[in-house]
Amino acid sequence: MLNTLGNVVDEKRQAELALMRSGLNYTIIRPGVFSKVSQGGMILGEGNAFTGADADAFLGPTVRCASPLMSSSGKFCAITRSQTAELTAAVVLKPAVYGRVIEVVARPEVESLSWRKQLDSVEFVRALGAASPA
Repeated sequence: MLNTLGNVVDEKRQAELALMRSGLNYTIIRPGVFSKVSQGGMILGEGNAFTGADADAFLGPTVRCASPLMSSSGKFCAITRSQTAELTAAVVLKPAVYGRVIEVVARPEVESLSWRKQLDSVEFVRALGAASPA
């Protein structure tokens, strides 16, 4: 759907690749979809973690979101711009996640600050691996 709006996805991917190849320290944050109202606590995942397919089963049962368009597979909800800003500010101070791609979505039952524990988790950082500009 987004690519029909002027190749948005393709352009974003080209920008990500340029950043990955730049030699700069970076962390790419990919928010699912934005909402004006918080729909739950944030869940972080490695790049391409939330596909809207059967692979999302690990998230648990289908949830209700403010808008059906924003629920994708029904497993996660949109996040707010302020949630994205909070995560962005946190990763700037985390060299362990430099060179990584982090996807972020929300679920109603997730505690609002549990994402900080996830970001601090060695296992999470290891699971992210280094992003490759393929």
